[in-house]
Amino acid sequence: MRHALVWAASALLFCGCIGSETPPQPTMTTIGSYALMGELPPKGGPAPTTSQTVQVPTTAPPAPGETTLTTTTSTIPSFKSFQYTGLPLCTEDGVPVIRMYGKRVCEHCDWGGPLYDEVVGSYGGRIRAYHWEFDTGDDKLTPVPEDGIPEGEADIFYETNEIRSLPYYLFGCSFARVGNGYYIRDDPDMERKEFRQVIDALIAQSTH
Repeated sequence: MRHALVWAASALLFCGCIGSETPPQPTMTTIGSYALMGELPPKGGPAPTTSQTVQVPTTAPPAPGETTLTTTTSTIPSFKSFQYTGLPLCTEDGVPVIRMYGKRVCEHCDWGGPLYDEVVGSYGGRIRAYHWEFDTGDDKLTPVPEDGIPEGEADIFYETNEIRSLPYYLFGCSFARVGNGYYIRDDPDMERKEFRQVIDALIAQSTH
């Protein structure tokens, strides 16, 4: 039954329609070809084009292993291809949660996935990272294959990615990107660099 749900979910997704570099526009509606399709903006509204200060509400202390939202007043950085979601930083055991969603059969996932795996693997315990495949249900960052994406992890994808395209990157819940930022120019170094820029900013925020 779980396998059937995984395949049914993957049938609703399409892969790699936005492998091109994302221009520095104010919302996710302007990413790649979707600028012409009138897609809805992200739930948090327009991404900031400059740093700004926001107040997020306080929450109770987390239980071990529980994903929580950071409670702080902080300056929000801006990045070239990642868009601000309007959501506060989410953490597990006090470290930022970094997610990628893809498929095994997906050209753009094949390009960005290994770069993502390499970068997040270099951070060790400073982050909690996932790399979910919708057509296999596996987290590629674990040694033992999973047979289904947990319901909560799938819900996060559907609630934050209205375009429903893959690959999809959600870093700390606060920054998201559909597609690869530097695929067309075939620049893996810039892809790694921006991954690190976003992750480093989230780590800095989580330690304040």
